[in-house]
Amino acid sequence: MQKFLKEVGAKSWTKFAKIAITCSIELERDQLAFLPYRNSGPKDNYAFVPIQDRKMTISFDASDEELGLLLEKAFETCE
Repeated sequence: MQKFLKEVGAKSWTKFAKIAITCSIELERDQLAFLPYRNSGPKDNYAFVPIQDRKMTISFDASDEELGLLLEKAFETCE
């Protein structure tokens, strides 16, 4: 964990987690599913919780540009 924190320039997990956002990308049959997460904050040690109702999918053979735009949108919906 210390190596990761050093690589991202954070002094602790808490300092990193306060500003971090994440989303997962999974293959579901012939679709890619982008699932944004909510940062639970200090009450729950900054755990990341999936926001199921905001899952976005796109065809597996979408262009790089389409994939990039959807990933950007997924990050924008993170909390």
